[in-house]
Amino acid sequence: MKIFTLVFLLLSVTVFSQKRFDYFDAVYPEYDSLLAVAKKAKVDSLKANTLNKLANRTFFYSLLNGTRGFEAPEYYATMALETAKKINSKREMGEAFYSLGVISAEKSNYSEALKNFFVALKLTEDLKDKKRALNQHLSIGKVYMDIGNYSDALKHYLTTLNQAKEIGEKGPPLFNAYRYAGIIYHKLGNYEEALKFFFAGHKAAEAANVANALSIFYRYIGNVYKDMGNYEEALKYQLQGLKNIFNPDGTPRFIGHAAWYYTDIGILYNSKAAKLNVEDTRKNYADALMYLQKGLDFAKKVQSKTTIIDAYAGLADAYNGIGDYKNALFYTKQYAALKDSVFNNETFKKISELKVQYEMEKAQLEERAHQQLALAQEKSLREKLLFEQKLHEEQALNEQKHQQEKTLAEEKNQRELVLADQKIQQEKKTAEERAKYDKTLALEKIKQEKLRGEKQRMNTIWLIGILAVSVISALLFVLFRQRVQKRRAIEKAQALHKMSELELQSLRAQLNPHFMFNSLNSYTGADNAGRN
Repeated sequence: MKIFTLVFLLLSVTVFSQKRFDYFDAVYPEYDSLLAVAKKAKVDSLKANTLNKLANRTFFYSLLNGTRGFEAPEYYATMALETAKKINSKREMGEAFYSLGVISAEKSNYSEALKNFFVALKLTEDLKDKKRALNQHLSIGKVYMDIGNYSDALKHYLTTLNQAKEIGEKGPPLFNAYRYAGIIYHKLGNYEEALKFFFAGHKAAEAANVANALSIFYRYIGNVYKDMGNYEEALKYQLQGLKNIFNPDGTPRFIGHAAWYYTDIGILYNSKAAKLNVEDTRKNYADALMYLQKGLDFAKKVQSKTTIIDAYAGLADAYNGIGDYKNALFYTKQYAALKDSVFNNETFKKISELKVQYEMEKAQLEERAHQQLALAQEKSLREKLLFEQKLHEEQALNEQKHQQEKTLAEEKNQRELVLADQKIQQEKKTAEERAKYDKTLALEKIKQEKLRGEKQRMNTIWLIGILAVSVISALLFVLFRQRVQKRRAIEKAQALHKMSELELQSLRAQLNPHFMFNSLNSYTGADNAGRN
């Protein structure tokens, strides 16, 4: 089986160099030169790199010219992946997986696209190539956005913005991260955040002087203002964007962008006309018809069916607005027919893709079943040998384990005995210390009670002493007062007695006035002296 696979790969690599896709001759000048490099390359790294370039360029020119053919880019990406695997080149494998993811996304095979993108991102992260990882985060975010998983989409867009700022990236990855984040907020109806990201992207594109990116941001800003009902601002940015997409010779840089702008501006004039008076309405409908017709012409050149459908719908509205119901009916029928056709084609395309995918998965499952059977037999043999070897090893390990357990048990018993003895000693010591502490505490308590009793006795003695002193003092005070009163009474009696004697003497001396006078003077002097 391995030999068959190897031969198949060798044949595939040999055949690819002879296979070419003639429809790229007119639109892809480097096609033949790259094929020649791939054919003559003797080094697999150069061959893988050239195949990846072919896959990238053929896919780009297919989209640019509206062919939407994925056979060539898918073929070259697959060959590049097989060649890169031979030399284990993570860079070229990552590029090939990325190309296959882009193709799967365009085919609406989103699960396969995410699978390829995440493999590419892992390989790129292993290489620490942050710049290349920017596009992979963007593409993963775009798939999540297409399936309506806006939270995961925003997560990858914000990661792109942060990493772009970290490494100083100022090119397309930065613009696209701003653009897609703005689109999500626009879809969610958060017009303020949408304008914030669109204006930031416009500023970055202006600083880098990238005309194509500028025109894209003008269109998205205009669409936000349109949904906000601000038609004047919307027209201002849409017309500026339209002016920006033309070369100096008057030809558009990208026909698809011209189709978008003319159609969007025509639809804007329709929306504006619906809110104006009759005279202004006719003028706006006339402008709408002019822009929508140009948009339709450009859309047909690139076979952009979605833009053609929008142009048909806009033309039907404009003709209806000016009262030209014949043309309004014509474009309404064109719109309905093409919309049904696109719906049926997309449904058929998805069914076909699912059928192809089912057949491929079925073949892969059968191949995997054969491989698993061989692997199971080989695994069974290995497991048998491993079982016998394991059995012998387990027996030896069991014996060794038994011996170790026995030794460990003895050591454990010995440790437990030592620990038990230590515990007993510790408890004994603790009990002794506790008894000693209790004894000390009891003695201290007795001492405190004794001191308290002595203190109480002293207080009683002091109280008795104070009372005794107080009583004695009171008695002494009473005795002293009585003595003083008694002495005063005696002195008073003596004074009265003395006065009586003096009066008697006075009476006796009346017979001699001179004697009385002298006596009185003597008495007065004596009395004064006594007082002093």
